[in-house]
Amino acid sequence: MEWLAAGDEVWTFEGTAQPLRWVGHRRLSARDVARHPKLRPVWIGEGAPAQGAPGHGLCVAPDTQLLLTGPKVSLNFGLDQALVQAGDLINPPPMHGNSQGLTYFMLLFDKHEVLLANGQLCASLFADAGVRDLLARQFSTLPPDIRHHRFALPCLTEWEAGIVRAGQIFGKPQRLVVAA
Repeated sequence: MEWLAAGDEVWTFEGTAQPLRWVGHRRLSARDVARHPKLRPVWIGEGAPAQGAPGHGLCVAPDTQLLLTGPKVSLNFGLDQALVQAGDLINPPPMHGNSQGLTYFMLLFDKHEVLLANGQLCASLFADAGVRDLLARQFSTLPPDIRHHRFALPCLTEWEAGIVRAGQIFGKPQRLVVAA
């Protein structure tokens, strides 16, 4: 993510190259993460439920949307594919310290997109009016003309994600953990 810049063309799940409009990043200290457990990253390991789970793993923000596909998604939710927040796929974790802190990256396109990140299909930043206004107060470089009105794909609710988390879809507990 560090090497991406506004204007770069990025291949999307739809099979088209889209221009990246903005790349944001936010550094959180270990203290920030300890004070705000909802900011703690989710580690997606090998065998995680989302489509294309990487062998090396991926660390994402808890509100990062991951793509779920397959016959069990269709059977349980009536959808061929759906997005689900990574943080909704884990049970509330115990508090652990993180001595180094972390940096979250945000990728913004003209519309909400699904991308491949380290072998994991996940969504770009969804900038509806509320998110956009919040980010505009923090980042002066945010393009003023982008407001998303539709998600790239249907999104599972927290309750539906609980079904996935409990292993009722994939038959065993999932391999998502919160990074310590």
